[in-house]
Amino acid sequence: MSDAPTAAPVPGRIRGSLLVHMRAHIEKKHGVLGWERVVSGVPAADRDPLAGLLITGAWYPVGLWNRAWRAYLGWSKADPAAAIQALAVLVADADLHTVFKLTLKLASPSQVVRRADWLWSRYVNVGTVTILELAPNRFRVRLEAPTGEDDGPSEAICAHGVPAWMTHALTLSGAANATIEHARCRFTFSRHCEYRVSW
Repeated sequence: MSDAPTAAPVPGRIRGSLLVHMRAHIEKKHGVLGWERVVSGVPAADRDPLAGLLITGAWYPVGLWNRAWRAYLGWSKADPAAAIQALAVLVADADLHTVFKLTLKLASPSQVVRRADWLWSRYVNVGTVTILELAPNRFRVRLEAPTGEDDGPSEAICAHGVPAWMTHALTLSGAANATIEHARCRFTFSRHCEYRVSW
């Protein structure tokens, strides 16, 4: 038996841009009071960072995002799938041209999928994305990530946010009839999420 110390797990972090976009999305739909209701609906320890200046390029605890989103759904009674899908499209619209240095129209759908691991790491610091190319316009993408509230992104992100973001990204890069099937979920009887991507 080795006496070497076990490495501590990496704290789950999420890019500030996701919190900035969430706040903008909620304030657009419900006004400033909507975001104030989110802040008042999270545990006391989360309130100061959410009420303060959110920095796009900074990293925040992933649990902060998870609890803020849950608080929003709690009082807004919004449809969970539709709400996160709308937010994911907003994020894709706002970020993709910057990510691809204003050359998104020169990127092919295949290039977007092949860079899924790099794109994921721009938003979340935990998790591994594996891409398997089955045909020129058909891929299988696997996401392995922790499921604890403070360890990794919530089910809302993997089940609805990722497919909506990727569908929009593929459409923007020229794919017609892009389809993303969330075939397996790490929150439901699987150790990983699996996405079947085609267009």
